[in-house]
Amino acid sequence: MQPEYVSIGDLFSRESVYVVPLFQRPYVWDDERWELLWEDITRVAEETLSLEAAPRRHFLGSIVVQQRPNGVTQVPRREVIDGQQRLTTLQILLKSTSDELEADVVTADAALPLAALLRHPFAAKTDVEGTYKVWPTNVDRPRFRKVMDGTVQEANGATDRFSAGYLFFRTMVKTWLAAGGNDPEIRASRADALARALRQHLWLIVLNLAEDDQAQVIFETLNARGTPLTPGDLVKNILLRRAQDEGAPTAALYEKHWRHFDEDAVWQQKVGAGYTARPRLDFFLQQALTVLTGKPIPMSQVYDSFVAYLSATKGQITAAEHLRRVSDLSSTARRIFLAEEDEADRALVAASRIRAMDFSTALPVLMILLATPGRDQTDIAKTAIWLESFLVRRMVCGLNTGMYGLFFVDVMNVVAQAEVASDAIAGKFLKESSDSTRWPSDEEFGNAWRTYPLYRTLKRGRLTMILRALEMSLRDPYLTDPVAIPKTLSVEHVMPQRWEQWWPLPSGAEVGAAAQRDKMLHTLGNLTLVKQKLNEKLSNSPWNTLDADCKRVALRQHGLMQLNAMLGGYETWDEQAILSRSDKLLGHALRVWPRPALTS
Repeated sequence: MQPEYVSIGDLFSRESVYVVPLFQRPYVWDDERWELLWEDITRVAEETLSLEAAPRRHFLGSIVVQQRPNGVTQVPRREVIDGQQRLTTLQILLKSTSDELEADVVTADAALPLAALLRHPFAAKTDVEGTYKVWPTNVDRPRFRKVMDGTVQEANGATDRFSAGYLFFRTMVKTWLAAGGNDPEIRASRADALARALRQHLWLIVLNLAEDDQAQVIFETLNARGTPLTPGDLVKNILLRRAQDEGAPTAALYEKHWRHFDEDAVWQQKVGAGYTARPRLDFFLQQALTVLTGKPIPMSQVYDSFVAYLSATKGQITAAEHLRRVSDLSSTARRIFLAEEDEADRALVAASRIRAMDFSTALPVLMILLATPGRDQTDIAKTAIWLESFLVRRMVCGLNTGMYGLFFVDVMNVVAQAEVASDAIAGKFLKESSDSTRWPSDEEFGNAWRTYPLYRTLKRGRLTMILRALEMSLRDPYLTDPVAIPKTLSVEHVMPQRWEQWWPLPSGAEVGAAAQRDKMLHTLGNLTLVKQKLNEKLSNSPWNTLDADCKRVALRQHGLMQLNAMLGGYETWDEQAILSRSDKLLGHALRVWPRPALTS
């Protein structure tokens, strides 16, 4: 089973019909999958339109096909063992794009190369399926032919998945072309860029099986047994094959540098949700390649980028050395991925908190920091503190994260080249002045801390991380019992969101006092962490009625958290108490997430 890396244009230019066997499931893709594919296509098309050089090839996934016997007068057949959903969708996409381009005289020329990817013009009249590039499973054939034969009418709407896909992509093409305006020259150039992106810059891994290969076993392995071809599988394949070509002992290299990826559950564990869920190994390879190349690597291009990296370093770095470097980085990455907030190593505490904030683009900075031999431990800890502080302050202040991917690659390269990493990273952060990358001052951070409704603006994991970090800071390292903070604690409002019954405004309150209270409810001064059961019990309870049902007494009786112990000092809980607690917590926050003074 030899992999072949081919463009969509190359794949569908060949004299082959890709036949979907009867035992495969019918076509099931829907608008959710179509939208993801279209997002990739438009990004590549925009790159094609704007770059003088060709954009990087975009990897769409893999398919497995097997040679099939055919008659003398027939177009050669290949049976689709895996990937029929993708192949079918690509044909629908190409057909809808071709039709939309052909409908306008300005863009019609761009449609011609696409039309050649849809039919075999010289197929015998008796070879009906041989006229098509893809021939779906039996139940899907009438609906597929309706699309490919051009009988779907927009006015009639979608009647099945095939026509729905066709109309979806045709609408998307029309909208994308119109985005450039009505200038005929611009429309023509956009049409050409889209057609070239589809033909030249979308690529697949094709695994070609011989007739005597066990296709059913391979199909079951790829699908039923949960081992799809991931970027990790493909990187492993190319590295070990390259090592074999170089005469290296591949079995020994596998045992030493790759076997742990296959056997350690940490690397196979799925991270993410829905269609974005991937084995952690894929995320590691993305970040490792960022470290090795000093460039940002999109998740969708991990394998493609790895192939380009191997080509660029061929003759300089052996496959065995590539394997060693990836393996060495994996031991550092594993520490980062499994780090907890109560680690003795301050850099690993930062790793835990950065993961909780879901800022994975910053993790390569920690990876290169921890993987570089000979660094002073104090310097490493200080660098990690600056990195964590930068992220937390910007998060609390509500600053945008759109530039983080590129920015943290620059930061990583600064750290990699610096003799004293902490000075270098602090200098880098302090020089930034744009809203996309600046490091908020104590004043800006403090204002956001006191006044921003963070309960509403932050994801719950991020808000919980802040409160847990404050709890750790409030504990005396010498006097407080070393009790772990339970992971199941939930965020609770001290003054409840429905405060009117037990927490009335004082008589004679000014106009707007209720609105001001509603605003302050969601600030950090009014938030704490409690067990879910206690949260449910306290809910809208009054603050201080001196019986066991009031919040103040309940928190004293049942709470072991320092965050809650400090609440017992307040006889009343109102706006002034919230501001007072905000300021006390801010004092701790400034110590946990410091920022050096800006000097000339």
